[in-house]
Amino acid sequence: MNPFPGAYAHRGATTADLTPKMLKDIRDEIASQLGCDAANHYVQMVQDLPYLSAEAFLTILYTLEVSSWRWDRSLLLAHKEFSSKAATARGVPDGLLMRDETQYIKSEFTKLLCSTEEGVKLEKYSW
Repeated sequence: MNPFPGAYAHRGATTADLTPKMLKDIRDEIASQLGCDAANHYVQMVQDLPYLSAEAFLTILYTLEVSSWRWDRSLLLAHKEFSSKAATARGVPDGLLMRDETQYIKSEFTKLLCSTEEGVKLEKYSW
């Protein structure tokens, strides 16, 4: 994954850019480097993101990092462009640009966590 959010600008929320396994691998790395509390805040961040494009994910992940790995939904207010599906995505309205696989990515990420991690705190959200 390219670490620069701009590399994914105006692309949809697609598994071509961001997979559930990638999300889990990042969670595992956070847990090993920073502890379970930071990893749980990361999981909550992923659950709260309404639109899971790679650009939105990386931007919000960096926001979580500068917030000392403490997630709060109010952090989304600083990035209103990711508060819902990008209705103003530029380009052709098909292919990767307008695809929205957010729900699939989140549900598969949750399945991966539940199948491999005991004790991972997963709150009920309306996704």
